[in-house]
Amino acid sequence: MATQLERLAGLESQSKWYWAALSAVALAGSLWLGWLTNRLIDVQSKVSELRQMVHDGGLGDIVSQLRNPSSPEHLQASLSTVVAQIQTARANKIRPDEQKLKVLSSALSNVVQRVPENPEAWQAAVQLVDYKFQALPAGPIALPNCYDYWTGMPSDHTDTIFNQDGTVAERSNNFIPDTGATWTVHATFHDCSLNIDYIDNFETTNIGRFFTDVKRHHPGADFLGLILTNVHVTYSGGKIIPVSEIQFINCTFEIKKPTDVPNKEVQAIAGQLLTANTSGGTIQLPTGM
Repeated sequence: MATQLERLAGLESQSKWYWAALSAVALAGSLWLGWLTNRLIDVQSKVSELRQMVHDGGLGDIVSQLRNPSSPEHLQASLSTVVAQIQTARANKIRPDEQKLKVLSSALSNVVQRVPENPEAWQAAVQLVDYKFQALPAGPIALPNCYDYWTGMPSDHTDTIFNQDGTVAERSNNFIPDTGATWTVHATFHDCSLNIDYIDNFETTNIGRFFTDVKRHHPGADFLGLILTNVHVTYSGGKIIPVSEIQFINCTFEIKKPTDVPNKEVQAIAGQLLTANTSGGTIQLPTGM
């Protein structure tokens, strides 16, 4: 029969073995846990990269370079790449991918807001706007001049009076607008080609005479706009016809490519069209009557 000392020695020996085994298990567990953690981090990183690629429409590198360039030279190179890709796509009659357009438009919008003094940024922006809208099925094919057939008849325009609180006023035969009310008038065009550059004889055109008449008879009509459907809009970058906004549906836009930093009109129009939906939207013009 083992003595107490012998039993104690045996227990101590077992205890040391258990601690050694426990330490080995802990070490192995630690190594396994570390490997598992590294694998998890690696998988999460790949998932994040894939999500970003999906978000960027497959344009991850160029979008990243536009948003976070390492230097002005890096930004210039990225802008040149964008212009080259657009020109190649147009030359090969490649229709734009809506997701890629959305991502690239957002990135270029960020650039022109961040460095509005950069002419190359505006050149890229204008070319993207032209490509993005020109590719629509409703592209211009022998469209008549909008000025030639606009008559000024009720079917060619809509007018709305807004009360001072912003609600639409109800009108009758003897209607008198509330004090502070504003009169908004929109000329309506469809299936034609419209140049929004101001022309010397604008006041003598049907639309020019109509707007002048509206201003004369309704002094509160300080908001004049255009509603365009299937219209090809051109603009060379000069003074704009005296309207406050353009509402468009399935229209195409053709803006003359600037050779330098463009004026405020080009910046306003191109900047808004960059982020507008190709199916339709509203852009505010920096000039009006």
